[in-house]
Amino acid sequence: MSPNKLQYELCAQSILGNLDTVDSLFHAGAEPFDRVGGCGALCYAAFYDHQNIVLKIVCFWSSYTTDLTIYQEPNVAEMIDLALFLAQMKKNQFIANYLKDIHTHICKSQTFCTQKKLNFDLVLQCGLGDIMAVKRLLNDGADPCYQHGIPLMFAISNRHDCVVSCLMKHDAYHANQSIFEMALHLANRLHNDRLCFYIENIIKNQ
Repeated sequence: MSPNKLQYELCAQSILGNLDTVDSLFHAGAEPFDRVGGCGALCYAAFYDHQNIVLKIVCFWSSYTTDLTIYQEPNVAEMIDLALFLAQMKKNQFIANYLKDIHTHICKSQTFCTQKKLNFDLVLQCGLGDIMAVKRLLNDGADPCYQHGIPLMFAISNRHDCVVSCLMKHDAYHANQSIFEMALHLANRLHNDRLCFYIENIIKNQ
């Protein structure tokens, strides 16, 4: 499996809750701190209340490196923030408390600016499928391609096809090829044939 496909599959399996497969993907070379792979997978697992996968990802992080400064990298720290936010919003208390402890001890304090709040809320509403809230947040300036398309992946994983269409038609949408590839991979893994056809047509017409 190619490096990109490993990352895509890691996210798909974190959504589906397959702990053994997540473990095997890490040992096959999936990158634990990549925003598409390990960091993105943490957010999906937190949203879907897959406690064992959250623990697996964090444990793999600690075995991967002893350099705690990696958690202070803006991308990694923000994804931990996002995972914590999603767990709190979904009332996944065990995961929220666990991530809060990590955040307190090893992440730098992150500024919760207006743009960050907009992007976090967009991810949440794409996962919940509230199309009106999604449109409002996009109009207010939320980034539809935030963190390599996480809002889009949340909409796909919850089969909110109208939200997917709204994101991909937005004027600010600037997805690159790898975002489209991941979107198609995820739609395929979830057997959403209609969405696969829709994404394939967008790729063809780029």
